[in-house]
Amino acid sequence: NLLPGSVEETNVPRDGRSDPFSLLVNRKTITFKNLCSDGIVSLYDVAGRCMRKTSVKKNQNIVWLLRGSGIYFVRFETETKLFTEKAVLF
Repeated sequence: NLLPGSVEETNVPRDGRSDPFSLLVNRKTITFKNLCSDGIVSLYDVAGRCMRKTSVKKNQNIVWLLRGSGIYFVRFETETKLFTEKAVLF
């Protein structure tokens, strides 16, 4: 599957293994916790535009405040893997 902007999708594992990160979506915030390794976290809107991008360290917590509601795609890229997750803000 391709996400907007031709981002290749790799689903976050749900088979009992530990997830590469915890994604908490609140009314206007997206919070990342428990990152499995160092990497880059990016946020894309449904048109495929990169809204935010930042380097992260293992176990770092990040909170992004967003002004608009909508559907977003979160991309977490490590040296060897790429994970995506959908976030819906109301």
